[in-house]
Amino acid sequence: MRSFPLLRSVHRLLGGVVLLVFAAGLAACDSGDPVDGPDPREVAGTYRFTEFTFDPNASAIPDVNVLDTLVATTTQLRLFEDGSFALEYQFRGGVQSLASGSFRVRSDRIDLTADADDQAKMQSLLLDREVRLNRVANDRRLLEADISKTANLEAFSPGRYEGLTSVPGTLRLRLSLR
Repeated sequence: MRSFPLLRSVHRLLGGVVLLVFAAGLAACDSGDPVDGPDPREVAGTYRFTEFTFDPNASAIPDVNVLDTLVATTTQLRLFEDGSFALEYQFRGGVQSLASGSFRVRSDRIDLTADADDQAKMQSLLLDREVRLNRVANDRRLLEADISKTANLEAFSPGRYEGLTSVPGTLRLRLSLR
């Protein structure tokens, strides 16, 4: 069989070009934005809750206004420039509490992830350990979420919601930057 040195050279050159294009594509995946999202400093600040309700799917169960059970002046979400957060809250007649964790910023949302040891604190507020807050496009000072979930209302308020341990509905959050 005859050897074609020119054909082998072209084959090697094409193989090298394909490898180079592939490597460049991988490098582009770590370009910083929008994959990594905006800088946390862009959303840093203290947010107050303007709406915090759970709306059960069953019409026989009244809406739960979580804000009515909290001391408004001591309930807030703080987003820090380093990508960490602190959710400060106090139930009426209770002590000041704190759940903390980290967050990631995207152009359209903020994803909170509470520390594992604060999961029970988040659940006491009907929140999951991970919470996605949408950034309002026409007002970047506002965050909101409509989260479909099943809530244990009895754990939230035993006297008021006895026996309601698995209630499907929508958790509605609205926060405003102070």
